[in-house]
Amino acid sequence: MDSTEQDVEQQFTQLQQKVGASHAEVLKHDVDDDQFVVEYARLVNSASKLVEFEKTIPERLAEPERRRSERIVT
Repeated sequence: MDSTEQDVEQQFTQLQQKVGASHAEVLKHDVDDDQFVVEYARLVNSASKLVEFEKTIPERLAEPERRRSERIVT
């Protein structure tokens, strides 16, 4: 596994862990609790960041090859 793949995997894992931690915090609170709303918003925010990152994975993994091809062509 090259460094780009490792970086992507590490970032993906960190984002997954944040979602998991946020989910655990949400479960600690009752729906009627004010803190539930705060923790739920954090969970949604973390999940959104994970989804957005997932969309960029193919591009991130292809970037080193694209740069190499660009150098060869120029």
